[in-house]
This record gives sequence, structure tokens and C-alpha cells, in this order.
Amino acid sequence: MFVSGVVTWLHYGGCRANELRRLRLAASTMAWAGRPTRWESQWVPPRRRAPQRVPATTQHSIGWRQGWRLRASESTDDAESERVAKSPREVNDVSAIEYFDPVSASATSVADDGDDTFELPLFPLPVVLSPGNSVPLHIFEMRYRQMFQTVRERDNRFGIVMYDRERRCHTAVGTVAEVMVYETLEDGRIMTSSFGRERFRVLKYVQEEPYIKALVQYVDDATPLDGEAVPPTGRDEAPGGGGGGLTGAAAIGVHAQTLAELEQRVWTALNDVLRLSNRLYNRNVDLSERVKEHSPENAVSAGEGGKEMETLRANFERQKRFSFAVIGILDMPLRQQQLLVQTRDTAGRLMKQAELLENARRYLVAQVTIKNAFSEDA
Repeated sequence: MFVSGVVTWLHYGGCRANELRRLRLAASTMAWAGRPTRWESQWVPPRRRAPQRVPATTQHSIGWRQGWRLRASESTDDAESERVAKSPREVNDVSAIEYFDPVSASATSVADDGDDTFELPLFPLPVVLSPGNSVPLHIFEMRYRQMFQTVRERDNRFGIVMYDRERRCHTAVGTVAEVMVYETLEDGRIMTSSFGRERFRVLKYVQEEPYIKALVQYVDDATPLDGEAVPPTGRDEAPGGGGGGLTGAAAIGVHAQTLAELEQRVWTALNDVLRLSNRLYNRNVDLSERVKEHSPENAVSAGEGGKEMETLRANFERQKRFSFAVIGILDMPLRQQQLLVQTRDTAGRLMKQAELLENARRYLVAQVTIKNAFSEDA
């Protein structure tokens, strides 16, 4: 469950160490000591030979996760997710996940000369990487060794897309990963840690062997500043439930106020959960610097001299990054993470996070009350 997971993150939080040292330790022990049990299983990555293929019998494994984001479970059981009536469908209904179909994509004409389209090697994995967060990888399959060697010779970037074991395919939306730590072991295996950058949508495959290379397109959250329709969220919803979204200059102020209220809910609940968990477990864990950097406390003040639009744009960007930073510390089922990364609605992402954290806060209040009662009796 999410609540127990967030408590586990806070209970074990703070055990951060040097990335490269931990990579070497993991490589030397090969037992991946200290990782959650769920990560001990091996995964068979896909090698597309037919539209409905079964992944080839080759292996890749994932080692440590960021210490302060240690998970109690990596369950993808959607029944464990909170049922939230107010959240937009796109961040609350796993059926809204977009999967990539190479057959239909190959039959569709795609323009490949746009400024926002480019070719990218893809690594389908049973993980979700969100912008601003890191993922460690242990690479020992030959084709992916080749892919990473090519990536290192070029721009250090590749794409991570969530692979769904049940559907035997990967998602259409993923995140560009930039290799930050790279070490080749004596036997040729590679230990890496990569940082999430921008999101992208897969348009079509341009290469399938020995590894997938695709034509992709950058995606970003919608903002009324660019004249885009913003999905209705909570107070923004159109009368009658039409769901047409907000457009035009009148939408900008409402959207900005909605985002400010939602991020404050998330920030307040997050600090409450941290405080209550520290009290419950007698610890002194703090939030990551990245969460603090993009928090409401660092909101850009109102612009002067006609710079209001620049201020709004800077705050929209900070709020988007804050929502992704929060994804990095929430214990959620894999598909729920993908929904939050996939959506182009910052407000919807923040609303889902606020509801999850507020549920965790209620749980922790009850646990602290019980602990205090037993302490008084003793």
C-alpha cells in the first residue's frame, strides 16, 4: 500500500552514499545487498520479431535505488491504488496509459523533419523514470552493452520507456536519460546511473536490431501561456462537466491560482508526513535538496515593469519540476507512476500527489496517537 510505502521511505531515508561507490559495491557482491526483494527478480527485455512477440531469453537486472526513495514494494496491483473521485481520469485510471503499437505506427505517415523530433535509442524497462530523477542500471546483455557504448560515443543520451510485462509492449511516452555515471567492469559488464531529462513520445521505429532506435518527439505540460488548452482540474472544470479545458488570457490567472493552491497542498502534506514519520520512528530525516529547490518556498515573486508573463512562465516551469521531484519520493505502483509522467497536466499531477500525501498524513496521525497512548500507559 502507498501509506506503508511512504512510511518505509521516511523510516529508511537519509542513507545516501556516493553513487559510484555503491555501484562498485553492488558489482562486487552481485547480491545487491539491501535492495527490496522485488528487485531480485530478473527481467527479460523485449526483442521485437513480431507484433505480439514473447521477449527473448536474455537478461538485465536493476541494482540499488536511491537510498532515500527506498520502496517497500514494487507492486503493480492497481487495486492497491487510492480510488480518488476528484482526480482527472488521465492521472487516476490506468486504462489511460498510452502504449506504443509499432504496427499501426509504421502504417502512419510521420514527419521526421520537425525541430522537436529526433532519433533516440530506446531501453524498455519495468521502471518509470521521471524528469529530474535518477535510475541505476547494471548492463550485461551484449546488445545493450553495444547500445551504451554507442551512447557514450555520441551525446550520452538514450530513452527509457516503461515495459509492461502483461501487455508485452512498452509505453508511448518515456523520458530521455543522460548517463552521469559509467563504469566498465573487467568482464565487460557496465554499471551506470542516468538522470532523467525531458519527456518524449515514440513516433515510429527506425531500427530494431540489435537494439531499438526510434523517432521520437519532445512533449511538455500544457500551459495557457502558449495558447494551449489546459485540462479541467477541480475548480477549473467547465460547467456541465463538458471538460473542454481552459483557453485564452482569462484562463491564465485561474490556472496560475489553481497550481499555487495545489502545490501548497502537496508541500504542506509532504512536510506533515515527514514530521509525523520522524516522530513515529524517532529519526531526523529531511527532504532532498531538489524537492526544496522547486518547492513553493522558492516561488518567483510578481514581476515588475511588464514582466508578469515571464514570472508566470518561470513559476509554471518550477511547479512542473516540483511535481516531478515529488514523484521521485512517493512509493506508488508502477502504472500510477507512468500516468503521472505521461500526463501533460501539471495541476492533475499535483492533485493526485496531494491526495496520496493527505491519506498518508491521516494514517500517520493515527499511528502517532497510538504510540503516544502506549507511551503514557508505560
